[in-house]
Amino acid sequence: MNNKFRDFLPKVDVLLERVEAEKINYPKEIVKKAINLMLNEQRSFIKDGTFDEKNDLFSKENFAKNLKDYINKITSSKIRRVINATGTIIHTNLGRAPLSEKIVDEIKPIICNYSDLEFDLSEGKRGSRLKHLNTDLFDSEDILVVNNNASACLLILNTIADGKEVIVSRGELVEIGGSFRVPEIMKASGAVLKEVGTTNKTKIIDYEKAINDNTGLILKVHRSNFVLKGFTEEVSSTKLVELSKKYNIPLYFDLGSGAISVVKSISRDEPIINEEIKKGVDIVSFSGDKLLGGTQSGIIVGRKDLIELMKQNPLYRALRPDKFTIYYLERLFYYLTVGLYEYSPVLNMLLEPIDRIEKRG
Repeated sequence: MNNKFRDFLPKVDVLLERVEAEKINYPKEIVKKAINLMLNEQRSFIKDGTFDEKNDLFSKENFAKNLKDYINKITSSKIRRVINATGTIIHTNLGRAPLSEKIVDEIKPIICNYSDLEFDLSEGKRGSRLKHLNTDLFDSEDILVVNNNASACLLILNTIADGKEVIVSRGELVEIGGSFRVPEIMKASGAVLKEVGTTNKTKIIDYEKAINDNTGLILKVHRSNFVLKGFTEEVSSTKLVELSKKYNIPLYFDLGSGAISVVKSISRDEPIINEEIKKGVDIVSFSGDKLLGGTQSGIIVGRKDLIELMKQNPLYRALRPDKFTIYYLERLFYYLTVGLYEYSPVLNMLLEPIDRIEKRG
């Protein structure tokens, strides 16, 4: 530090005495942290030659105000509201799906107090936190919620196919955000990856040839954010259902974004959750905070016996969501089931008529 300016910086003890004298009422640790921030900032200015010896940061007249500004700087939320002008409604870097203020207001009295999250009021004993979730929206036998779709994939693979082979097309070995790849999830789950077909072409015979006594699962992955065009071929979930029934091997479809029926009106490319269940897909998983417009979560729907096994898996305990997620999704599922799509800001924006958007623009 340049000795020339050393005397311009007061000592911490001296500043703390001034705080007491001026009756600045903040917790002492926060005050000390703010003072150190002020001093360190000035030391860095001295070091790089930009120090202004005329600054009034510690002056008698302005110290109290400046200190409060620095206290606000270190105590205010580091997460800020932003305007999304990207044109991308579900933006992974901007908090993903915005939540419904109406639903948040509705569940606020519940989440801010005690509730029957895991208590059966009619029986007077411990209950399941998932009993609140209605499966009608997905036409599913049962439902399980974890903290994101990667967790859902991990739990499904570990429960059904730990130590067994999982057949998947090479064209569906996708990478999602943060360099997170399907083969890596599979390895972590204990399942054994069995690749079939090629990057651009996979046929039903490729799947059938790969089946053996150690086959535990057939996996289909929806390529949500990219497409293969040209000389390509892939096997539909309908054909995979037939194959899975023939050999009595469960079929799992990772849908990713998670589209419900109403999305068909704006996109022909997204597989619909309840349609896949009706086809006979055994297990479907998807994100709760994408096309559904809910909280960050991974939602698993499908066969009750398989989901019951997942509930008994010790891994589920580490992946289960908190009460806010459960209560929010319970309300969201209800409103979407009865067609009140305005309770999902994402769907509300996606379904908004073009002429109304143009008028607003």
